[in-house]
Amino acid sequence: MVGDAGRASGERTGLACTSIEGQTIFGGMKTVGKLALLVVLLNVVRYTVGGFLESFTIMEPMHLPMTRYPDAFDSEFTSNDFMISLVYNYAMWFFAAVVFHLLNPVLRGSIWVRSLKSYMLVAAIFCSVAAIYMNHYVAGVKPFYFWSMVDALILFPVVALANALLYPRFFRRPIRGVDGTEPGSGARATQDA
Repeated sequence: MVGDAGRASGERTGLACTSIEGQTIFGGMKTVGKLALLVVLLNVVRYTVGGFLESFTIMEPMHLPMTRYPDAFDSEFTSNDFMISLVYNYAMWFFAAVVFHLLNPVLRGSIWVRSLKSYMLVAAIFCSVAAIYMNHYVAGVKPFYFWSMVDALILFPVVALANALLYPRFFRRPIRGVDGTEPGSGARATQDA
């Protein structure tokens, strides 16, 4: 926790206090709105480019367990189920966009590298959860989770690259890092002893 002296001197510590002209990184609904719109576009890329890549890579092996184990999977996927799936997917990509937005000021490299680093961190979390669930199912269902992880390793870089292309159009001014430097400049924040 930053003491009163740190706050009085304008000291910035940690991501939560990173600011643009004195406002916190989530200083307003404008930032959330921009992220929400960005994620809509990222979802378009996910379902068009990602869907195309999925169609000839993971789609068949990932869905094979669904036909073999209909009791374990919802084989009557209604339009309501599809809408709920879209909301869940939107929430996941929104989380990934927020993680990037928060990490961007302290990551090193070009926008492309910073975006890949951040999105692959979220992919690692996604794959970890899929691996945990995979461990709870019989051998025939486990391939679904394995191919879900492969799917993440395909989709997250695609969306990360789209984010690197689109993010600067939503957030034109670079967000300063904890140490006041440009994101990706290579300078590191100094820590107080």
